[in-house]
Amino acid sequence: MAERITRYIERYDTPRERLLGVFGAQGELFAEGTYRGCAFARASAESHPGDLVEQATEGYRAWVRSLLTRLAEEAGVPDAPGLARQLHLLYDGSGLSARMDHDPTSAAAARTAAAALLEGGGQPVVVGHLSRSLGAVVAAAGAALGRAARHAEVPAEASR
Repeated sequence: MAERITRYIERYDTPRERLLGVFGAQGELFAEGTYRGCAFARASAESHPGDLVEQATEGYRAWVRSLLTRLAEEAGVPDAPGLARQLHLLYDGSGLSARMDHDPTSAAAARTAAAALLEGGGQPVVVGHLSRSLGAVVAAAGAALGRAARHAEVPAEASR
């Protein structure tokens, strides 16, 4: 896969295009119809700490993370390692979705999400706002349930 990604992203001129091209390389693989999941994930499921499979898996994952970090740095992202981690999660999720959901378009969805993260410089501004909003909704729902429970009449047979 490393060779496929490297060849695929070489066609692009800008760091941003190359960074998003990683997901294009995935999409190309998923579209072939023979994709059965990440070979490293499948093999490592039965590996043991320190064995050759685990070493190869760690090596590949380190390569992916370093590629994403380097491309994010080249794209001028302030927190390139942070964005690379987020993109790596999208990369992993895309592969899992392609396999488990039989969805060859998962790489395109991951690319769209990656583009949004890249536009935000890797900063979870929207996510942070959403988290605060969800927290407020949960708090309000809890308060409403508490009020409803205090005012509810419990049938005699339910209290036995």
